[in-house]
Amino acid sequence: MQKYDFFFGKQICSFYSHIIPSIVMKHLFFNLIAFLLSIPLMAQVELPYIQHHTFKKGEKLTYRVHYGLVNAAIASIEILDTTVMIGNRPSFHAVVKANTSGAFNSIYKVNDRYDSFIDENALVPWVFTRRTNEGGYVIHQDYLFNQYKNRVKARRSGSGRKTYTDIIKDSLPPNIQDIFSVFYLFRTLNTEYMEVGDLQSFTAYFDEEVYPIQFRYVGKEFMKTIFGKVECLVYVPVVQKGRVFKDENDLKIWVTNDKNKIPVRIEAELMVGSIKVDLDKAEHLAN
Repeated sequence: MQKYDFFFGKQICSFYSHIIPSIVMKHLFFNLIAFLLSIPLMAQVELPYIQHHTFKKGEKLTYRVHYGLVNAAIASIEILDTTVMIGNRPSFHAVVKANTSGAFNSIYKVNDRYDSFIDENALVPWVFTRRTNEGGYVIHQDYLFNQYKNRVKARRSGSGRKTYTDIIKDSLPPNIQDIFSVFYLFRTLNTEYMEVGDLQSFTAYFDEEVYPIQFRYVGKEFMKTIFGKVECLVYVPVVQKGRVFKDENDLKIWVTNDKNKIPVRIEAELMVGSIKVDLDKAEHLAN
């Protein structure tokens, strides 16, 4: 796979030409170079060190999304098999893709891609990009996280916007996540002494807002998966009922109770139907 040398802005044009369209590159190029060069100067602020053995570079998980009885979409989340240097910090490059399939393409076509650059040791994001087209509604977002100063610089464009909107958000909670770095941090949790009712809490920045994310542990179940019948930890994310969900327990996640801690199923009961997401393929697992 492509090796992105990200150290102090070296070959930074190559990086942008692969993951960010050129129209965005010219606006972010100098900001990102300044950001990278500032990292060593801010290094007196200590980031956490999180041991993790549940995933590795090269891991790719592919999911099949069902809306009711209909096969609606395919989604994947992958850590590319390369190390990206952001300043002097080795980082993962995680890529998330989602595309509608079959008849859903004619009803509501989705073509989404997200890129998250996650510190390998602290498991916090440095750069997050979003390129989504859902039913013709386009959103482009670019976030540069300064984890040392608890700050993010966000840029957004898309349908209905003639210009870019820039936002600088200060005083963020320490070690802020994006919506996909949370996926990996969640899998590192020590579940050995977890009890029913325990809450696991995170904070993420998305859509130019800070969101608290909580998962309530509700017990263990055996689930039929691509690995066979395996024991899973069951979580209920804390959601607000009445807008999207009928009830607070209408969203559930099953995670394998093994060394890989892989989400194998997500079920959501919505106000307008139900969604089920099943793991369809798992490649290059850590264990």
